[in-house]
Amino acid sequence: MVIDPKAPSVDPDTVRWNGLAMRDEGQTMIEHAGVMTEEIDVMIAQNMLAGQDGDALRQAAQTLRDVGGRATQNGQAMVDYADRLNRSL
Repeated sequence: MVIDPKAPSVDPDTVRWNGLAMRDEGQTMIEHAGVMTEEIDVMIAQNMLAGQDGDALRQAAQTLRDVGGRATQNGQAMVDYADRLNRSL
């Protein structure tokens, strides 16, 4: 194995903390998308929002939910990677 002394080192704790933050932010995004969907449904039921606008907002909420899910998964992967790094040290 060749080690480059100029290469930056990886701090497992920093990777873990960043992963935890990403995972939590992703979960918050998912929860916010749920609130958005509920509010959209209320606005449609009260005739405050037209069909196309409701569809566009529902799509935005779904996108937020999807991105939040990916962020949650990626954050957890970072936590798992940091744990593996710590075990290998």
